[in-house]
Amino acid sequence: MEITLYHGSDCRVEGHFDSDFTNRHNDFGNGLYCTESEELAKEWAVDDGRDGYLNRYTLDTEGLRVLDLGAKEYSLLHWAALVSANRQLYEGDYCDVEGARQFLAEHFSVDTEGYDIIKGYPGDDCMFCFFMDFIGNCLSVCGLAKAARIDGRMQTVIKSPEAFSRLRSEGSERVPAERYYRNRKMRCGVILRRYYNDVRYEKNDITIADLMTGKKSLEDPALWEK
Repeated sequence: MEITLYHGSDCRVEGHFDSDFTNRHNDFGNGLYCTESEELAKEWAVDDGRDGYLNRYTLDTEGLRVLDLGAKEYSLLHWAALVSANRQLYEGDYCDVEGARQFLAEHFSVDTEGYDIIKGYPGDDCMFCFFMDFIGNCLSVCGLAKAARIDGRMQTVIKSPEAFSRLRSEGSERVPAERYYRNRKMRCGVILRRYYNDVRYEKNDITIADLMTGKKSLEDPALWEK
């Protein structure tokens, strides 16, 4: 099956593809981070006062191994474990962030070895905020799932040499910051308002502290709700 992907960047990313230029500390480690949403990629391409580029690709996924963190065999805690293993976290006002990282690694780690593509929620500004609230014990498991669904769009990360070899550039276009940085801020504002109004302060659910202390079981079906 052939799919169309978009990558927002401060430069054109065409020609020879590999993961050497990417940041090890992105959500799922090294890789080319794309989305099937053209508008979302345009927002990712720009920054305040800086234009960017929308890079468009087609990818033949036939026979490729895809790790889909949205599939039923994975919970959001598997996504959280992978993000916490790769992203640089900060303590701030949060509780035992390093303890939470180690707990997720021990019980929900995901072996990504051998996969060509990883799909999952993007840890952009809003989603990373929700993630930090969760591992800081300020947001429940159910709350994390509700927060993730507010926007709901996924990212697709090209990981392996085989996947890169099948990626075909379909050109790029300049993205004006004046429009799309504003769009990004507006979208994040809407998401955060919904989060704080409808999700953030729900308390009647499982927290990561409940799991770490054994108050709640790791077998609880609520952990698998998305």
